[in-house]
Amino acid sequence: MPLYSTADATTLLAGEAGFAYPGSGGFLELNVSGVDSIALSPAPDKAPVYGETDTPMPSLTTLPAQGTVWFGNVAPGTYDVVATPASTNCVVGSGAYLGWQPTTPGTATRVVVEDNSITITGGLDCN
Repeated sequence: MPLYSTADATTLLAGEAGFAYPGSGGFLELNVSGVDSIALSPAPDKAPVYGETDTPMPSLTTLPAQGTVWFGNVAPGTYDVVATPASTNCVVGSGAYLGWQPTTPGTATRVVVEDNSITITGGLDCN
């Protein structure tokens, strides 16, 4: 499981993504390709931050064709994650930590977000 040092997490989450870190709540990082949108339910208070690589780019307003989405300062709890892929031909990348339903677009999967933690997934490729 990937881990961030406190210094790296501060640079990534506070410096690059603009979230409060350390702060209240937890963080969720999802790596995707060919996905139209990612939604959490219940919806967090803050909008997600997108990146074309592993670098958050707060200026992006939509999910790029291949990249990463971060949800920050999310209240601890269990969330449904719904990825709406552009294709039904989806595969879960190696090292994936969520139980994506790769052949059923729009199907939710559950993820637990813990306080002061970063939940990181592997990739979901829908190209």
